Amino acid sequence: PAASPAASQPPDPMYDDVLFERLRAQRTVLARAESLPPYCVFNDRTLREMATYRPTTPAGLLQIYGVGAAKASKYGATFLALMRDYLVDEKAEG
Repeated sequence: PAASPAASQPPDPMYDDVLFERLRAQRTVLARAESLPPYCVFNDRTLREMATYRPTTPAGLLQIYGVGAAKASKYGATFLALMRDYLVDEKAEG
């Protein structure tokens, strides 16, 4: 049988594993502070999309799967700041 289309696609070249791990760490901090499981902040698919598309504005964040108005207003500034700082660091090193 043929592999599913998703399985046969190469990983997205824009996806940033280091950024994903930083986003996961931030999610864990927020989840612990609110006594929530981490997926209640954002699930892994949402963090993977953030690590791929790297939104830096609230409007950009709302384009990410799993980010609605409520989560954007609650967690958006924290994650956007993390991504902006990461991109600045990346450019400085590059």
